[in-house]
Amino acid sequence: MWVIVALSLLILLFGAYTAVRAQLDYNNLSDKLDEIAGRTRAFEQLFPTAEVDGVMKPDLTNATQDQLLLLATIKREERQTYNERVDYDNERRNGVRIVGVGIMGLALAYLVAPERKREPAPGEAASVPPSSDEPPFDLSS
Repeated sequence: MWVIVALSLLILLFGAYTAVRAQLDYNNLSDKLDEIAGRTRAFEQLFPTAEVDGVMKPDLTNATQDQLLLLATIKREERQTYNERVDYDNERRNGVRIVGVGIMGLALAYLVAPERKREPAPGEAASVPPSSDEPPFDLSS
């Protein structure tokens, strides 16, 4: 039984570590995405805007090859960061699942544990009734 408890605790701790680490990495990548969005907005402000399908977008018709390459690089970095963030979110969810498995293992160990009864202290009288063939009360009266 103690083996089940030890393994369950290890699984529980591993799951908690995985979930917390992945959440911290997820938050860092969210900050990085905010920074990339700021860079994209700053870049797009260099160009005049034009209405496309009812939405104002930067008009990149006069942009140079280097400017378009810079914009494509920023967009690619944004996509990669977003995909990494999704991976860390999935890792966090897996950590929570692993914690659940550890809790189920602890519950299993609790259910399998033998029931322990308290031993009487050396000075206490035993609460066990004396073993005799007489019933504890008289039914003949």
